[in-house]
Amino acid sequence: HIQCIHEDENGTLWVGTYGDGVYYLNDQKNIKGRMEYRPGTANGLINNYVNNLFEDKDKDFWFCTERGLSFYDPKTKRIKKNIRNLQQVLPPILLLESP
Repeated sequence: HIQCIHEDENGTLWVGTYGDGVYYLNDQKNIKGRMEYRPGTANGLINNYVNNLFEDKDKDFWFCTERGLSFYDPKTKRIKKNIRNLQQVLPPILLLESP
């Protein structure tokens, strides 16, 4: 089941699914692949149930899964999962404390 679709500025389609992780496809650049959760794998999603995805101004991706956020940096091709301290990935201006 497809949950969300996004096309980035390079023409790559990103598809979040309910149970199969994230697929990406760019026919013009002959790029395709899948990101998924696999037990024991360090560079994978936290969960395969991806409800939404978001590309931020730095062209990094956030995958909202049923077990939390996964953060993907396409430049390094690394995924951070189990993000407990948002200061690891968010600029300080976004981390305002409530009164």
